[in-house]
Amino acid sequence: MVKVAIVEDDEIILEELSNCLKEWNFEVNKVDVAKDILQQLTTVNCDIVLLDVHLPNINGISVCRQFRKFSNAPVIFISSDADRMSMVSAYEYGGDDYIVKPFDKMVLIAKLNAFIRRMQQEADKEVLVWRGVELNLRTYQLKYQGKMLEITKNEMKILELLMSNPHVVISRSDMMMALWNSDCYVDDNTLSVNVGRLRKKLEDVFRIDDFIHTKKGTGYYI
Repeated sequence: MVKVAIVEDDEIILEELSNCLKEWNFEVNKVDVAKDILQQLTTVNCDIVLLDVHLPNINGISVCRQFRKFSNAPVIFISSDADRMSMVSAYEYGGDDYIVKPFDKMVLIAKLNAFIRRMQQEADKEVLVWRGVELNLRTYQLKYQGKMLEITKNEMKILELLMSNPHVVISRSDMMMALWNSDCYVDDNTLSVNVGRLRKKLEDVFRIDDFIHTKKGTGYYI
């Protein structure tokens, strides 16, 4: 269930939005605007934020600017201000959309669903799968048959190259360029050590001993 945080000081609008979203199976978190808004948003860990521009003690645009320091969750501004400068400021400081009050709630639902589709597409790009092994490019984690394995940044880059190009031999020089932006000033054995360490992790944790293959004198492939 997608979690939506609502930051709105008008109690009537807050309840209307909350009821509407719940009808469409969204999980709703109503932020108390009289307390620390950013602290609540951090605790809630929401997927999408509906944020009023005019709040009692702070401007919504300022909230968004601070929120962007720790979250990339989509922020949809809801405001009675329809002037161009307010909209421009909202987008410049991290907003993803801007809806002017009063608005059609079905339009809001459509916008939320559009963001959800986009988020799912981005999430799909973050995960590569080969032979049942899932590589999460964002968390540097491998998953296989319910087991999890943490890997290093270099190990992730090695697997990303290989899993993005199955059955294709990736040359040692191309792999070294991807890892260190050079194939001249890095000891060739360093790559072998990284690949060897990764193979050992796959065997020790997942019991897979033939995931990465060597093409002698050329490079690696899966």
